[in-house]
Amino acid sequence: MSERMLTASGETKEGENMLRIRELRELLNLSRVELARFLGVSEATVIRWESDGSITEPKGLQAVLINELRQAIMNSDHDEVGRIVRLCGVNHAESLERLLDLARATKRESTPTG
Repeated sequence: MSERMLTASGETKEGENMLRIRELRELLNLSRVELARFLGVSEATVIRWESDGSITEPKGLQAVLINELRQAIMNSDHDEVGRIVRLCGVNHAESLERLLDLARATKRESTPTG
């Protein structure tokens, strides 16, 4: 897997399309309210971000959190990532720590020993 910087809209700087916010939310089996609570924004904001042709997109902390969610689901079980989001709510420090722990554990399991 190549290391690429993702924009909040779900595209890499090279233009490769990644999961958009709606697809990410649905893959994690989250409601708009749950995702909004995790990101610290209103449900209306998530609706705007998910709208086709929207000119608004996550910025700052929300963009970082969304990109971390994308990375987590590429390396971990989607249901587990969704569960972490639901459990942590707006406690971003705890959420990021759990997502990073999950990614580390998955990486250790997939790394051949020898």
